[in-house]
Amino acid sequence: MEQVVAILIGATVFWLLREAYQRWHQQRAASQAAPPAPPPTPPSPTPPTLTPIDAAAPAGTVSSRLHELDGQFSSFAANSAHPRELVENAPFKEAVALLADHATPLETVMQYAQGLSWTLACAAFAALAQRDDRSQVVDRVMAQFDRVPPWPMYFALEYLLQVEPKPPVGAVVTGAKDWWRDSPIVPLLIQDYFTRRAGDPPELGPGISASSASPPALIKGFLERVNHPIAAALRAQLDRIERSSINRAFLTTFGRFWGDEKTADLLVEPDDWGVHLTTAEATLRQEPARSLLISGERLVGKTTFLQLTARRLADDGWTVFEASGADIMRGSSGSASSRVASAKRSTSSPSARKWSGTSPTCCSLRAAAPIRVRAPAFSIRSCRRSWRAG
Repeated sequence: MEQVVAILIGATVFWLLREAYQRWHQQRAASQAAPPAPPPTPPSPTPPTLTPIDAAAPAGTVSSRLHELDGQFSSFAANSAHPRELVENAPFKEAVALLADHATPLETVMQYAQGLSWTLACAAFAALAQRDDRSQVVDRVMAQFDRVPPWPMYFALEYLLQVEPKPPVGAVVTGAKDWWRDSPIVPLLIQDYFTRRAGDPPELGPGISASSASPPALIKGFLERVNHPIAAALRAQLDRIERSSINRAFLTTFGRFWGDEKTADLLVEPDDWGVHLTTAEATLRQEPARSLLISGERLVGKTTFLQLTARRLADDGWTVFEASGADIMRGSSGSASSRVASAKRSTSSPSARKWSGTSPTCCSLRAAAPIRVRAPAFSIRSCRRSWRAG
């Protein structure tokens, strides 16, 4: 009996252990098959609404779009008969609007106006004419106007008509190039510009005196192709400028200009020269002007006397050119007689005066050809009258 009870107890314990093991195994398998629940996702923020300023295209986008548009109208521009045909071209109008937009910096527009692409330069100048800040860059446009190709030149001239204050009407030709004269379009563009500036004074402006200005003869040659009264008036101004100018390049081939102020400051006027210097100065200031001849022995002070006279006249803008007879004879340009004639023409300016020493005992300061005044060791002569002072 005891054995039966032990067997029943053992069977019961075994059954309980097996049930416990099976439940444990099932729970373990279920935990391995189901992945862990993900953490809750936070709500994504709503993007802010862009204002018109925030939505402005960045510079890179402007550049990309402009080059896309340039690819659409550049072939049309290359085949156009006149630059005004571009005005109604849709891609060109879009490019102009993009550059005229206040969101596009003015400096960006100038980069395209003065850049290598002449088609985009057309759009840039057309845009400048529409911008409120157009007058801020007029000096920069004028400084580079002589480098503008013909098609952009049309739009650059339109721009100049819109700025205030306007540049002098003749300023656009002060940098005229050789090829302008033979161009089929440039003379017509300038003629139309002059027509639209009718009523403005026909002036060249200060640019004609700049070192970058073209020679007057070249500008006149171009203006001869422009059929307009303003062109004729500008040619007359250039004639006056040529007559009043000094051909330094030619004169320095056989002579020299006085301009060393340090040397002039070292000179001292002797007390007994004062009257004679005043006489010499008065002679040169006469109307009509006369020449002054100084004669005397070697090393008596003829050159110093003339230098002192020139120093008195320097404040009035006189330019003194020096050339001896030997300089003229050995000059490198043509014969001696032709150099003399050319020198006379080259110093025809009222403010240009020549000094020449034809011998060791004679020199002159020429205003147009001797008052004779006896100085301590030399004499001053004028061709009209003469006297001697003790």
